[in-house]
Amino acid sequence: CINGVLSRTQKPSRLKVRAKGASLAQLSPRLPGLAYKSSAELSVVADTLNIDKLQANFGASDLNGSLQLSRQLQRRKPVALKARLNSSLLDLQPFQAAQGGAAKTKAGGKSRTPGKNKRYVFSDEKLPLDLLAAIDADATVRIVKVLGQQGPLHEVALDAKLQGGDLTAQLGFLGPLRGRSANTISLATSGSLPLLDVLIQGRDLRLNL
Repeated sequence: CINGVLSRTQKPSRLKVRAKGASLAQLSPRLPGLAYKSSAELSVVADTLNIDKLQANFGASDLNGSLQLSRQLQRRKPVALKARLNSSLLDLQPFQAAQGGAAKTKAGGKSRTPGKNKRYVFSDEKLPLDLLAAIDADATVRIVKVLGQQGPLHEVALDAKLQGGDLTAQLGFLGPLRGRSANTISLATSGSLPLLDVLIQGRDLRLNL
């Protein structure tokens, strides 16, 4: 359901969007069969798209916050993304199960063995690091509880910035037994060689790996 006004002038366009369904799998076979509903208020001003009052529920999970996407084509600047997202519960287990089932179906239920001619475990293809320069991002994510195959995580906090192909991120959380982890990731791709710096700190942390 979409209600609002689309402007053909310099005035902003404003829309209210709502969607719901019985199963996410109807949108894509890679998604689990969870009932969903979502709503948001959209506004378009010049080259900027604002998504405010975003609320999404799928199964027992919830997500709310705001997004801003802008691009200045005349100045040839990268796409700028700003995200502020919050969740009281994010259950990833149905998505992990759906992805695992799709992989088995695609492989015909048979496990593949690595080819003898492969030199490395990973592919020889270069990582698409140049794509990082195509977007500038500023994201803040707060999740009270995350459910996954490695067990529950609590008080997940992610602060990430991507600018000029360089990424910096801080990720902190409490483990299943309330152990704490604080991590910093830095990936610089603007120089002649990409540089990756990862600092992982933990205390009383046990993960079901």
